[in-house]
Amino acid sequence: MAHGSLSVVVDAGNPATGQPADIQVTQANGSLMNIKAGANLADVVKALNALGANPLDLLAILQAMKAAGALRAELEVI
Repeated sequence: MAHGSLSVVVDAGNPATGQPADIQVTQANGSLMNIKAGANLADVVKALNALGANPLDLLAILQAMKAAGALRAELEVI
C-alpha cells in the first residue's frame, strides 16, 4: 500500500512452514526500513515516523493495512 511518497509492503509469510511475516517501509527518495517479523503496531509507527510520515500519512497507511488484513489491531479515530 502507498500513500504520498511512502509505501508499505507486507509479506504475510507462511505460518505452516514457520516463515515469519516481513514488513518493508519505503520512502520515494530510496530510504528503506525493514521491520522485524512479529512487529507490533508501535514498531510500524516508529518506522513510518522515521521516514517522515505525518499524522495523516500514518492514519491512511494504518487504515489501508487494516483493510488489507495486514494489521491485527483496532483503529479508533477520535
